[in-house]
Amino acid sequence: RALLYDPDPPRRRIWRSVQRLVDSFRLFFYRVRISEEPLKYIQDQTGTGARIVYELAKNGQLGRTVLPNSKRLLLDAPGIYARLTMLESHVPGILDILDEYLPSIEPHLDVCMERFDDIEPYMDFIIQHIEVFAPNCGPLIKHLDALLPYAKLRDEGIAEEFLPYIPYFAQRMDKVAPHLPALLPHIR
Repeated sequence: RALLYDPDPPRRRIWRSVQRLVDSFRLFFYRVRISEEPLKYIQDQTGTGARIVYELAKNGQLGRTVLPNSKRLLLDAPGIYARLTMLESHVPGILDILDEYLPSIEPHLDVCMERFDDIEPYMDFIIQHIEVFAPNCGPLIKHLDALLPYAKLRDEGIAEEFLPYIPYFAQRMDKVAPHLPALLPHIR
């Protein structure tokens, strides 16, 4: 039992890092397993990754933006790889915000990649308003299921009105989230 938990903080950090890497590989293997053609899925992800890296190398952002942040992205690399075809169209926007906002998002990146099917339709809006979403990423991603119906307000053109309130409510989301379904009909 003593080997499973060690109160020594450096070992705890290493254990959390290993756990994150394992979870990231788990996401990758899950995506391979559920694909109809696993080899084609891997080929598609690899081809997309090659296109992205080529474009980044060609325009210089590989050395300027990606490599300096590679230490932070390494543990989530398998999960990111599993989502490359979905991420490809968002790469330019992501690179614009990577340096400044990755430290806020990185602790939650594994869950973001796991839930990317739900997040992806709103990526442009999130990137456009990253200064609101990044600092509140943890509470928002934790209560994503309760918040997704509200994300659809973007299509109705009223989502911008809620942006100033996100920091306030994100800090209280554990208390607010159970009531969100009851509030939604009154917002429309």
